Amino acid sequence: MKKFYLLIIIVFALWSCDKIKPPYTEEGGVAETGKKVLIEDFTGHLCNNCPRAHRELEHLKSIYGDQLISIGIHVGNFAQPLTENYFGEDFRTETGNELNDFFGADDAGLPNGMVNMRKVNGNYLLSYTEWGSVVATILAEPQKLDLTTTAEFDTATRKLDVTVTAKVLKYFKADEGLKICVYLTEDSIVGWQKDAENEGNEDVPNYVHRHVLRGSLNGTWGETINIDPSVYGSEAEYKITGFTVDTSYNYKQCYVVPFVYDAKTLEIIQADEAKVFN
Repeated sequence: MKKFYLLIIIVFALWSCDKIKPPYTEEGGVAETGKKVLIEDFTGHLCNNCPRAHRELEHLKSIYGDQLISIGIHVGNFAQPLTENYFGEDFRTETGNELNDFFGADDAGLPNGMVNMRKVNGNYLLSYTEWGSVVATILAEPQKLDLTTTAEFDTATRKLDVTVTAKVLKYFKADEGLKICVYLTEDSIVGWQKDAENEGNEDVPNYVHRHVLRGSLNGTWGETINIDPSVYGSEAEYKITGFTVDTSYNYKQCYVVPFVYDAKTLEIIQADEAKVFN
């Protein structure tokens, strides 16, 4: 009888192990691949629940490292500035406003976000509690496209040149072609934020805002990139030259975030991130 129970325990343990989704190593860590996932976090400094999503992003970042890229997109009424010295920052952008209008993020209630602009159960917008499982699912899928990004920044003129090289690693369909966007973010901006979990007072004057969207280098929806996804090894180079980085941005904390997406479904195939100035 004891042997019977031992057999049941072993079978249960093996069945449980099968439920762990890749990519993981034998040691239990995340397997390093070239695939990257982009989370677009719709947020606002007057949204007292939004820091919960920010903390979830930090948690996921601790798991996936450079395989996870995030953009904080401040939108709607929760992002409006109040007075000069009290929630005076205005992180709203034309690109963020256009994304908000198209996807209805503010109307759906912040916080919410998108993972690789993938539809899940018919929805682009997902609760932050859903992000982790979608990230794991996407990273477990084969990498189809590789992106390599270089940025050159002139500190005197504040001109930025970006080169993105895309290469097909695995055949995939894109019925209406592929488009490339190149967004600009700024990290570690200290400012006001409402936080429902802050003890004593939800108004936090020295909150660190991460990966804040500052705009797009080539428009909200980007431009067509001429690469054939049906041909293994197909390669294309995309360049942006002479983009001026606003003088109010700390260029040492700025990043370019290029991503290639399916023009029909909007789903992101691959993303990348590079510092503006090293």
